[in-house]
This record gives sequence, structure tokens and C-alpha cells, in this order.
Amino acid sequence: MKDKMRHQDRVLEYIKEHGSITSFECTLELGIIDLPKKICLLQDEGFQFKKESITKKNRYGNSTTYKRYSLLESTD
Repeated sequence: MKDKMRHQDRVLEYIKEHGSITSFECTLELGIIDLPKKICLLQDEGFQFKKESITKKNRYGNSTTYKRYSLLESTD
């Protein structure tokens, strides 16, 4: 029987284990392509995220920007 864990639950588990996630890590490690959609679904469930924009040079020397998502601790 296949694992029935939702994609957004896999993303949340990964963030809790590793501290943060990028779209590249999400695709590579979890096989999930649309990270921003999964983050949005988790936000709809009440989770809050820090979104950090990171700019680095790619292998061709061009600047590229991507997001790194991490979970904000609840203040409840």
C-alpha cells in the first residue's frame, strides 16, 4: 500500500527536519515541483513562514534569485 501523506505534509516535515527548504531542494529531495503552492496550502491551515530571497550567481555567472522558506514559531 502506498504512503498517503499529502505533499504539503512532506514539505512541512522536511522544513522541521532541515530548518528550511527551496524549490530546488523540494524537487530534488521530495519530488514535489510546485513548492509555493504547497506553502500557500500550509498557510491556509494556519502555518506561518519566513520567506528569504537569496541572490547568487549561476554556473554561467548570471545572478539568479530564489526563495528559502522556513517555519515561523507560533506565539500562541
